[in-house]
Amino acid sequence: MKYWSYEEYLGLGLGASSFIDGRRFNNYREMSEYMKAVRENRHPIDPESEEKYSIREEMGIFVFTGLRKAEGFSLRQFRKVFGEEFFDVYDMDIVKRYKGMLIYNDDRLYLSERGMDISNRIMAEFV
Repeated sequence: MKYWSYEEYLGLGLGASSFIDGRRFNNYREMSEYMKAVRENRHPIDPESEEKYSIREEMGIFVFTGLRKAEGFSLRQFRKVFGEEFFDVYDMDIVKRYKGMLIYNDDRLYLSERGMDISNRIMAEFV
């Protein structure tokens, strides 16, 4: 659930993904490398796996993963994470274009049942 809520998470095991302190990275995928790190009391993080995204890309990830949840996401949380108002970054016309499918209600943005049917098309507007 932390992944879908744009919260930090630590992946455990071979090839597992993590998101900590704004960094995205993976553990080694090869068993020999993974086990060597464990035996040496090191974190089994593959140093070449770190992914760096721009703030705008991170915003898109926040929206994309948030809309995967039935309750959607909080615009207040968006502001808390990124320091910007959601509708200063994204055009309100997106909500209007998908009226009845992308619901803006008070502090939340979420997909209706009909919106879930075309969720990939709607989410593509934000990435």
